[in-house]
Amino acid sequence: MVRGLSNVTFQSNGDGNNLQLKDGDTKQIRFLQEGDEIEIYRRHWVNLNGFKGFVICLNNPEEGVFDNCPLCDRAGGWGAPISAAGESLTTVVVDRSDGKVKALEVTKSVIEQLAKDYTANGTIIDVDYSLTRQKVKKGKSERTEYNLDSLRNTASQLTDDEKAMRNQIDISKEVSRMRKTKEEILDILKTPINQNTQQTNNVQQQNTQPSQTAVNQQAQTATPPAQTTNQPAQQPAAQPTQNQNSEFPL
Repeated sequence: MVRGLSNVTFQSNGDGNNLQLKDGDTKQIRFLQEGDEIEIYRRHWVNLNGFKGFVICLNNPEEGVFDNCPLCDRAGGWGAPISAAGESLTTVVVDRSDGKVKALEVTKSVIEQLAKDYTANGTIIDVDYSLTRQKVKKGKSERTEYNLDSLRNTASQLTDDEKAMRNQIDISKEVSRMRKTKEEILDILKTPINQNTQQTNNVQQQNTQPSQTAVNQQAQTATPPAQTTNQPAQQPAAQPTQNQNSEFPL
């Protein structure tokens, strides 16, 4: 897990305490945590077997851990029940529209914008920022994007009241809601995950149809037509593999 904006590598569930934006909204905010006080993590979106929410990824590329997360083995593309892990952060901000302190969750595009500002200026708490949410067309589909801009004309140090607001929200508690053990994740998936087993099942599934065809051809050659109706015992052999894979599409 990466901690702090200075460690970001550049590349060319909410309640009343969370800052929420609808499409087309713009919020003026002031960050209350400095860049290297912010914890960055990777999380999956999961919508499966009655569970719906974000779960922090158990893999840790920064420390060379790539095979500890069952969700990574099941992750699919856009719209899949389990998304690939993406970088996120949760921090504390003042919402200038009502003066209240709120938790803010943002993902990779905003993290990179914020990290560039932190690298250039050495701080992110000396100015307000404008955060905008908008729908953007990507081919035939639409995706939500966020844009972050620093408002240099608002430059000022945090007031004593603003500094005191930092402790109004326990960020570690906000993040812990998304943390789950490997056993808890497997319980959501309802079945143990073994990469070698998955690969074996895939091979079996690919080979099932040709093998059944060959059996049918042999049965037709060796058995008179009147006896072929007594040969259905070969058909159910592929059922367990099909049922297992249909529950959790890869």
